[in-house]
This record gives sequence, structure tokens and C-alpha cells, in this order.
Amino acid sequence: MEHQVVLQPFLGIVTSVDKSLIPPTAASDMLNVRCENGKPLPRYGWNQLQSGSGSGFTSSSGLVPVRGFDSTSGDEAFEFLSFETRSGNLRPYSVNKSTGVRSAITDGGVTVNLSVGEWNATGYGNYAYAHQVGGSVYRHIIGTNTSWKAVDVSAPPVPTHAPTVQFRTTETTDTAGAEFSWAGGGAGTITNTGGGSQNVAFVSITSGKLNLNWPTVAAAPATSYEFNLDMSTTTAGNQDWSTIKWIEFDLTQSVTSPNNKWLVNYPFGENVLVTLTNAAGTKTIVMEMAVTRVANSQNVIYTVRGTFPSSKVAADWTATKTIKVYVNEYYISHDTQNVSISLSKVRTNVSV
Repeated sequence: MEHQVVLQPFLGIVTSVDKSLIPPTAASDMLNVRCENGKPLPRYGWNQLQSGSGSGFTSSSGLVPVRGFDSTSGDEAFEFLSFETRSGNLRPYSVNKSTGVRSAITDGGVTVNLSVGEWNATGYGNYAYAHQVGGSVYRHIIGTNTSWKAVDVSAPPVPTHAPTVQFRTTETTDTAGAEFSWAGGGAGTITNTGGGSQNVAFVSITSGKLNLNWPTVAAAPATSYEFNLDMSTTTAGNQDWSTIKWIEFDLTQSVTSPNNKWLVNYPFGENVLVTLTNAAGTKTIVMEMAVTRVANSQNVIYTVRGTFPSSKVAADWTATKTIKVYVNEYYISHDTQNVSISLSKVRTNVSV
């Protein structure tokens, strides 16, 4: 006949009574087990991962367990990060948590030699960060042994004597270049690119200024336009800007109807951009922008300066053909507006 006994949670060691009187949920000693959450469990112990220190080992500057998470799979990432001097060189090693096998950590395959000292490490995300006490900080991807990179190098030593400071000064003279006029141009001078939300239309050229109309400015909060200006259609033609440092022009927007004013108007993001293209169509360059903006209830006036970047090759710009202008406005108006746009002559500056 079977007799079932249900044991209560394990109570641990009882030494106050004789062994024969100890209940079945207790023990007289626990030399080889531990009690945890009411259960007898195997005692903690040691697992030997490696026998001996290996070839060329001289000393250790740190052995740190590093725990993180794989950024792709979300699985736990774990390794021992060891700093060992072998054959006279202190280097970082990744130690496999299960086998104890050491793998040298490199910088893309290039051997890493560290400064002698005490080293610590910690894990964050999928990275192990290593820090020499009083020195540099490095990191590598846990489990990827070719990913050692410097994060921050140690500061230079404090000077022991007064430094010698020398100055070398140079001066650049800014010289005005030729002014470009839109005279002689016409409807073919301007082409809408479709890069903005709306188009503009040619009106006239007066006193060298280009006049346009922005007829479809809806009463919506975001509006932009972009157009190409072809200088080859003007009397002046393509421009030699090989020695030009920067170009500058004024762009004025004026509300003309129906109520002659904006309710709210202000720039949106990078609101004016200028791009140049040469006559051969082989080179395009985005200018470095400096824009001054003055606005009131009816007018928005931009002074637009575009500086050639340092990557400019002068020979590419002996015949400059096209100026592309992009304007992005953010506004709220009472009604759909008609806006006149005036673009002044183009001023240039030569750096000598």
C-alpha cells in the first residue's frame, strides 16, 4: 500500500536536538549543500576553465567579467576581459566564459599594445569599455575580437617649465569683384526645378534686377520654391568665378494681394540654399551659406551670401552658368496670397 508524504519547505540545519528527533524538513548538517528559498541545492564551487597560465605569461593587470546585450538579437553578451603581459607585451584578451580559451583583441587585425598599469572594465549595451586607471579609455564589441578602438586618450603630462608661445599671422585682403547683372535675360532665364512645393513665374528685368511672381501661395503653414537661373541667357553671359571667394545678392518677397500682409512669417529650417553648376554641366557645388533676414508684416528681405567651400577647384569655375536658389518659408496667412519676388544684381568678392 502506497503512502504519500508531502514535505514542507526545507528548514535548514537543526542542532538543538538529537538527530533522531529532527523533522524530515530539516538537516543535522549541510556540508555539501546550501538552503535557498526553502530548497536544498548543490553548494557553490569552482569550475576550472584553464590549467596553467599559458605560453609567455608574465603578469596580469586585470581580469574582469563583462556582461552586456547584443544590439541585434537582444541576447546576453558575456566574456571575461583579461589584461595580460605575455612575451613582454601587455595586451587585451577575450576569455571564453565556457572554455577559458583566450583570444587576443586587435584593432581591425592590428596588434594592440597597452600601457603598463592597473586596468578595469565594464559592459554597456554590446560594448566592453576598458579603462587604465589614470589613463586612456577603450572599447570593443563583446565577442568580436577585431573591434578594439580608442574612446579617449590620457591627458598629456603637466608641463614642468613655462611654455614658449610663437604666433604667425597672415592677412587676407577682400577685393570686390565684378557685379553680375540680369540685364538681357527673359523668361528663359528661370526654370522651376520642382524641388519646392510651389512654382514661381518670370515677370520682368528692371535695372539689372530679376522680378518674379509667386502666384499660388496657399493659406497653408509650409511653402517652398526652387528654381534655376541661367546666366548664359543674359547679356553678361556665363561668369568666370574661378578666383571668386563668395557671391551675394538680395532676395525680397513682398505680399501684393489680396490683403497685403502675412499673419505670421518666419524661416523654416535651412531656409535659403544656393548651388552652382558650370557651363559644361560637369561640376556642381553647394555654397556655404550666411543669410541675413529682415521681415515685417508685408516684406521678407534676405541678404544671401554663398561662399565657395575649401574643396573648390578654380579651373572648374572659369565658366559658371547656373545659380540654383531654394527658399523655404513657414507662415500662416489669412488667405491665398500673391507674392512678388525681386532678386538683385549678384555681387562678388575676390580673395587676394
